[in-house]
Amino acid sequence: MVGDSHPIDESDLLGRWQIHYNTHDYEFCFESNGRFELLGLIDGKMGSLRVGSWHVAGNRIIWQPEKAPYESADIPQKTWTINVMGSNCFAIDDGYPSSYTLQRVK
Repeated sequence: MVGDSHPIDESDLLGRWQIHYNTHDYEFCFESNGRFELLGLIDGKMGSLRVGSWHVAGNRIIWQPEKAPYESADIPQKTWTINVMGSNCFAIDDGYPSSYTLQRVK
């Protein structure tokens, strides 16, 4: 379980992670400078969908997508609660009735 032997550190999450979310395949790339990139399958290749900032607070990942130039409203901040953390995967609760697992891309 998260936090039992070692609290989550941002360095635990650096790199690229795959997730299957709402019937689509995505990848999150968490960078050491507090930036992230969300990628999705576009024309058979992973392409950039969103960028923004991220940080860890306890067992939560807080990420703030940036508004794209064509969008009129700001994008709300997102929070994931990490339920279980492994070396190459972690399970999250996104506040909805489902949970998801992210697996490290090698």
